Amino acid sequence: MSDIYLINLFAVGIFGMILSVAFCDIQWTRKKTLFMAGGMTVIFIFQGIVYFGIASDIVAYIYPFLMHLPLIVLLSILSRKYLWSAIAVMIAYLCCQIRRWLALLIVAIFAGDSVMQDTIELFVTLPILLLILRLAAPSVRAFSHSAKSVQLQLGLVPALYYGFDYLTRIYTDLLLQGGPGGCGIYAFCVQRGIYHICGSCLQGGTDTHPYGTDTANLESSGNAGNP
Repeated sequence: MSDIYLINLFAVGIFGMILSVAFCDIQWTRKKTLFMAGGMTVIFIFQGIVYFGIASDIVAYIYPFLMHLPLIVLLSILSRKYLWSAIAVMIAYLCCQIRRWLALLIVAIFAGDSVMQDTIELFVTLPILLLILRLAAPSVRAFSHSAKSVQLQLGLVPALYYGFDYLTRIYTDLLLQGGPGGCGIYAFCVQRGIYHICGSCLQGGTDTHPYGTDTANLESSGNAGNP
C-alpha cells in the first residue's frame, strides 16, 4: 500500500469520527472531551497494530469492528442514546462516500488510477467536512430528540447503504461485476443518500423542528387560538 493510501485511510477515519460526534447532541465537559479524545486515540492505535503488526489486507474486512462498533460504544456512553449513536455513525459513513464518489467521477473523466483517487479524496476532505458541519450537522443532530420511529426512518437508507456497500464492494466483488440488480440497488442508495444529505443542508442555519416544521411557526400557530 502506498503512503498516500495510508494518509487517506487516516483522513477518512478522522472525517467520519468528527461527523459522528457532530451528529450527536452531547453536552461536552472537559471529562467527556478527554474521554472521547482518548477513545479515538485507542481506536487508531489498535488499527495500526492490526495493519502493521498482523495483516494489512484484513483491515478492510474487519473495519466495522475496528472503527464503527467502538465509535458507537463511545458515543452511546457519552450521549446515553444507543440507537441514535448507531444511526449517527451510519450517516457519517454515508457522508464519507461523498469523497469517494467525487474522486471516482474525476478519475473516470481523466482516466486516472488509485493513487489519483486517494489524492483527490484527501484534497476534498476538509472542504466537504466543513460544509457538512456548517449546513447539515445541526439539522441531523436535531433528530436525536425525535421519536425512535422517526430516527429509524432517517437511519434506514444509511443502514441499507452500509450493508449493501460492505456486501457488494468489500466482502464480495458483486458491484464490480456490474450486475443489474446490484447497480440498481446501489443507484437507489446513492440517490436517497444524496436526498437525505441535501435535505439536511437546505435546512441548515434555520431553527427546524425534527419533523421538518419550523418550530417558531408551530409555536405561533399554537398560540393563535389563545386569548
